[in-house]
Amino acid sequence: MGLKTFTEGDIELTLPESTIKLDETPKCTPEGMKLVDFCFCADGKIYLIELKDPSHPKAARNRDDEIKRLIGNDLINSELAPKARGSYTWLHLMKKDNAPIVYIVLLGTSVLPIEDKALLTGFMDKLRTQIIHESGEPWLRDYIDNVIVVTDSDWDKVFDDFGWRLRRLSADVADESSGHAEV
Repeated sequence: MGLKTFTEGDIELTLPESTIKLDETPKCTPEGMKLVDFCFCADGKIYLIELKDPSHPKAARNRDDEIKRLIGNDLINSELAPKARGSYTWLHLMKKDNAPIVYIVLLGTSVLPIEDKALLTGFMDKLRTQIIHESGEPWLRDYIDNVIVVTDSDWDKVFDDFGWRLRRLSADVADESSGHAEV
C-alpha cells in the first residue's frame, strides 16, 4: 500500500494513498452533518481522523479558549462526537461502513498543558462515553469500534508500524530560521 502526504493547517500527515479528505469530499454535505478531516481503509479497518491543532501558529489569539475547550467537555460534545456520528452516518448511507471503524483524534498540543498522560486518557474516556451515549439513553448500536486520542508529539511512536508520519510545518520554518541565524 502506497503512502501520500496530506496537509491540514500546520500539520503534514503521511497516510495511505487511498485517504480522502472526508470534510471536503462530498461537496454538498447535508446541512448539519459534520465530517472528520480524513478517512481511509487499512488493515481491514476504516480509520477516521480528526485533527484539532490549537498549537498552530495562527491560533495564538484563541489559545486560551482552545485550552478551556480541550480540558472541558465543549470540544467533545460540540465537535468530536458529532463528527464521529456524522462521518459514520455518511459512510453508512454510502454503503461504505463495511469494516470496524477506528476514530483517531489528533491533538496538536505542543503549547498546551495536555501532555500529561492521565489528562489525555481522561479526554479519550470522555470522548468514548459521549460517542456511545449522546442522548438520553445509550445508542443501541455501537458504530465506532475504537477511539484513539494521540498528540502530535506521540503520533510517530503510536503509528510507526503503519508508516504513517506527522510533520509540523512551522517547525521546519523555525529550523530554517535558526539555521540562518547561526551563519
